This record gives sequence, structure tokens and C-alpha cells, in this order.
Amino acid sequence: MPGFKPFRPPRNPYPIPLQARKGALKVVKQDADVPNVPTSTLASVRTPEVGLRVRLQAGDSGWSCGVRTGANASALEKEIGPEQFPVNEHYFGLVNFGNTCYCNSVLQALYFCRPFREKVLAYKSQPRKKENLLTCLADLFHSIATQKKKVGVIPPKKFITRLRKENELFDNYMQQDAHEFLNYLLNTIADILQEERKQEKQNGRLPNGNIDSENNNSTPDPTWVHEIFQGTLTNETRCLTCETISSKDEDFLDLSVDVEQNTSITHCLRGFSNTETLCSEYKYYCEECRSKQEAHKR
Repeated sequence: MPGFKPFRPPRNPYPIPLQARKGALKVVKQDADVPNVPTSTLASVRTPEVGLRVRLQAGDSGWSCGVRTGANASALEKEIGPEQFPVNEHYFGLVNFGNTCYCNSVLQALYFCRPFREKVLAYKSQPRKKENLLTCLADLFHSIATQKKKVGVIPPKKFITRLRKENELFDNYMQQDAHEFLNYLLNTIADILQEERKQEKQNGRLPNGNIDSENNNSTPDPTWVHEIFQGTLTNETRCLTCETISSKDEDFLDLSVDVEQNTSITHCLRGFSNTETLCSEYKYYCEECRSKQEAHKR
């Protein structure tokens, strides 16, 4: 590969082989420029799988290495294909701050939910508010969206610190459930937006500058979180004796579906809405028949 020296094991100034000194290996820098690695680096190799340049150097305490990613963006695009890198899109990993992978995976999924990302970035452009979980999320998304490089790594330290401060459930280094975190984050953002709107109503003005004449005790208005994620689930039960159908609507922000290997989302949702027969001890109490009857539920 032009520009990269083939790997040849250097003369080891230490009597102990490199393989036996794996415990002494450490990453001294993982950045685009790797300024701490001198030009007298003993070896330079390229890993074709991810397009990284790894530089090894000998020091007083053993071998150390630096990972250079400055030239890997174009190589990665060529490897995957330019169509996978839309204009103005950024693909950044998030640093793990001790079992925070549950949080990182949700944040990355939400970042690539374009309507959600646009609303969060729009919130960032509003007059500066008191720091909360949403302002920290907006700062993180803005930091990713304004990066000059298309790929890289960014530490969500400010967001993680705020998360641990606001909820003791996440104030530890234990693994957490990503689904629970998603629910908490969306509900918290919705609460923040509704509280801000409530404050605007109490001040007598809506965001558009109009005087508010609504009742302050009315049901909170839906937020853009609800506009993006909320749906209505209709549960229908049909009595197999009198054919009477009863239905009940309930709002939801997420659905728990069974995921099978090598299946699509459509297939999973179809399975979620399959008809279930209520019989034996699970019979349905029909108001028309005034007794428990077999029924179909979906």
C-alpha cells in the first residue's frame, strides 16, 4: 500500500520478546495527528480491515503504540462505498465511560433519526436555557453535526455526567437496560418541553408572542417527542358467541416485539398483531352475553 511501510519486526532492545510483554503495551494517543509519537517510531503498519495506522515505539517501560486515523476516512469510504456516506452526514462513535454502551447505542440511534435530530438541533439554536438533559443532548448532537471529519470518535462526557446527576439509577458503572434508558430519555425530554411551555403560559405569552387565554390546568400539549414517536394502539376483542367487538385505544411511545433471527421489522410487527384466542381459564367476559366466552383478541 503506497505511503505505508510493510511491517518488519524491529530489533528489540529488550531481552524479553514483544509477545511476552503484552501487558506493557499501552495506547499513548488515539487521534488524527498522534503528536506524541516521534518520527523515530520503530515500526509502522496499516490494518486493512479498518484503515488504521498503528505505530509502535520502545520506551523505558516497554512498548507503547499510537493509533493514527487521519487518513482512514477516505479509505473507509472507498471500502464501503460513497453512497453510504451522504453529503453532510457524520458517523461518530461515542467513548464508553464505564458500561455506558446502553446509553451510547440509544444516542446513536436517536442521532440518525433525522426528525428527532433536527428538533434537538433547533432547540440548541434557541436562547440559552438552564442546563438540563436536553441541553446536554443538543450540545452533543451539535458537536457531532459540526465536525469537519465524516468519521471519528467523540466523548459524550457532559451528557453522561448530567444523566448520572439527574437519575441515581444511572449513577454507577453497572450495565443498564437500553430500552429503559430510551423510555427515560424520551419522557424526560417531553417533560422538559412541557414545563417550558407551561412557564411561557404563566408568563402570559406563547412562543409566537400571542397572549395565552387557555386554562393552565388543561392537559399538557403534545410535544415534538410525541409527534415523532407516539402512536395509538387499538386492542380489539371479538366474542366468538355473539360476534360483539370491543375496542380500546391507548397511546404508546414504543412497542415491545419479538425479534426473530433474519426477519424484518415488518415481519415482527405482523407477529405482534397476530390474533390470539382467549379460551379455557383465559376466557373473555362479554358484556353482551354477560358471561365468560371464548374470544379473539388482537
